[in-house]
Amino acid sequence: MSIVSRVRDGIKYIGFSEGRRKKWAEIMNVSTRWNTTYHMLYCGLQFKQVFPRYAVWDKSFREYVPSEEDWVKVGHVCSLLRVFDDATRIVSGSEYPTSNLFLSELKMLKELLNKKVVNSNSYMREMDNTMQEKFNKFWGGGK
Repeated sequence: MSIVSRVRDGIKYIGFSEGRRKKWAEIMNVSTRWNTTYHMLYCGLQFKQVFPRYAVWDKSFREYVPSEEDWVKVGHVCSLLRVFDDATRIVSGSEYPTSNLFLSELKMLKELLNKKVVNSNSYMREMDNTMQEKFNKFWGGGK
């Protein structure tokens, strides 16, 4: 079976059952975990052309179709969260993460947040401020 067929058939399998669809959505977007949000947004970007096409078929879906400006914002959010995803994989992908590996990634993330809060658009600055608060609450310290 080709990879395209495997993915297509897997999606059909999930879509066949309401219970499977609900479980899939639950796994895809755990709103309290930023990495699932990143993967959900990244996946949405990959299929952004499908949103308006689906809305032609299902008129109720129109309210969920992001504008081009919204997709640009999603791209910016993904570019920030991608760095966190990469850092998480580096640290958690190591069987025995050393303090220098962990601390260098932590320092890089903090510097990125500090840079974004100064140079960002208002929607990114708002998101960054929230991330800064959580970072500081967990790790302590200021900007």
